[in-house]
Parts: sequence; structure tokens; C-alpha cells
Amino acid sequence: MTSKNWSSKTGNILRRRLWVTALSAVVLLFALPVATAISLQNCRWMVEESITFYADSIASSVNGCLGSGNIAVNILLVGLAMLSALATFSYLFDKRQTDLLHSLPPRRGEWFGEHTLAGALMVLLPYLANLLLAVLVVCVMGFGSWLNVPALLHALL
Repeated sequence: MTSKNWSSKTGNILRRRLWVTALSAVVLLFALPVATAISLQNCRWMVEESITFYADSIASSVNGCLGSGNIAVNILLVGLAMLSALATFSYLFDKRQTDLLHSLPPRRGEWFGEHTLAGALMVLLPYLANLLLAVLVVCVMGFGSWLNVPALLHALL
């Protein structure tokens, strides 16, 4: 088999495991933008009443939803990463698939790299998209001035 006929790119792995990416997107949609909107709706009355006493509470609520201190999102990311790893490397549990794939021209290290990158992208792309949506929700609701950009960048790392 020549290498030009053989194709196993990261995109092919992502297409075969599209359900993991879709599940990640839906779960993180409810965990980030929707939860942020609900949390900020509770703070809305403080802004409408012009209560400056609660400014620290509003800032902690905004940054708590989006920052790395959001325990629920951290737990979901760990769980989705485990699910992604299981789905991506599920071919290792079938002897026929393992024998076939390891007999092809690419080295095992290349297989591992492609599958690892695909597994990481299955979770990271929906996370970044939903984090951007949550930032947009914060800005649209009028809480953009309380957004802590360094904490947001820390959440990305």
C-alpha cells in the first residue's frame, strides 16, 4: 500500500468520533454560557438598583463563572477528556483493528500523536467556542466592565 493511498489524518479521526465533539459542545454549552447567563441574571437587579455595595459580589460572580475557579466546568473537562481518550484509543481494545493499524506504514508514535491531538481537539474546540460565547453573554448583559481578562487567560491555560 502506498502512502498516497493511505490516509489517516487528525480530521478523519475527528469525523469518526464526531459524537464526542458534539457531546462536549452540548455539555459545555449548558455549563458555560447558559450557567453564566443564569448567574448574571441574579446579579442584574443589583445593577438596576445602582447598588455599588455589591460591586465585589458582581465581579466575583462574573469571574467565577468564566475563570478557572469554576469547579463544575473543571470536573466536566476532566470527564470529557477521559471520554475523549477512551473513544480515541478504543481501537486498542480490538485485536483485529490493532493488528491492521500497526501493520500500516506509519510508526506507532505517529499514530499516538495523531490520536492524542484529535482527542485533545475533541474537547478543546468546544471549550474555546463556549468560553467565547460565555464572554459574549457577559458583555451583552452589560457586565463586560467587571470582566477580569488576566483571570480569563489563566482559565485558558
